[in-house]
Amino acid sequence: TPWRNISKFTGLANPGDICYVRGGNYYEVVNITRAGNSGAFITLQNYPGETAIINGTGLATGRYWPLLDLKASYNIVQGLQIRNNTQGRGARFIGTSGTRTVFSFMRNLVVDNTYDNGICFDGYCDDCSAEDCTCTQASMNNVNVSSTSGWSGGINIATNDPAKIMYRCAIRRCYVHNTWGEGISSFGGNGSILEDNIARDNYSVNMYLSDSVNSIVQRNIIAKTPGYTPYLVGLALFDENPSLPRSTNNKVINNLIYNTSLSLNTWSGGGIPLETRNTLVA
Repeated sequence: TPWRNISKFTGLANPGDICYVRGGNYYEVVNITRAGNSGAFITLQNYPGETAIINGTGLATGRYWPLLDLKASYNIVQGLQIRNNTQGRGARFIGTSGTRTVFSFMRNLVVDNTYDNGICFDGYCDDCSAEDCTCTQASMNNVNVSSTSGWSGGINIATNDPAKIMYRCAIRRCYVHNTWGEGISSFGGNGSILEDNIARDNYSVNMYLSDSVNSIVQRNIIAKTPGYTPYLVGLALFDENPSLPRSTNNKVINNLIYNTSLSLNTWSGGGIPLETRNTLVA
């Protein structure tokens, strides 16, 4: 028997279950708290050929709260659209200090018009990935560089807390454009993988690696299109937060950076220069 909302499934799902979401708008916050296992993932996806939208219009969430919150291991969410969270985020991976979220995946999502991040890896999660996703009009709190309280970005592996550092998370084959924050980033990641993405016209940095170690950034297309007027850095490699590890043993290999205001920017708060701690190859 069909259910009226997605949350009915996520509250009952067991390992191996698949939920097909029929086309239409679903005005709800979806929390995924039930875990699959390595041999039987829980899958939430659009019904083939239909457009299913988790729509935040009229919902109250708060800045750091997403419309889709993936809080459990061995889950796959794919083929959905997440739109119009004008108060918070689009989608999020997160675990807890006691139970880390591992091997969960977001695939082929379209995320559009969010006040904060489009997709965020927000701590206590390992071996998770966003793949083949499109994100635009994220970090809308900073439209036209108007924010006085900072900004977030498009698809971001990000934490300021050393206890929440994430291991081996990946952003692959995603298209992130026209956000008002960092397009694609790893901030406080260990072993992050940013590869085969397209990042264009994201203020103020298309691709950002900060306070991350053992990460790889490769085969990305990073660009600014003609007519895009804000100052735009292609790729930035920084040490921003002194409480997190210094950026070390990262590899930046075979990326195409085109027409940006500044192709590569590096900065460290002190100590050994970033360029001597990391490998940068055109």
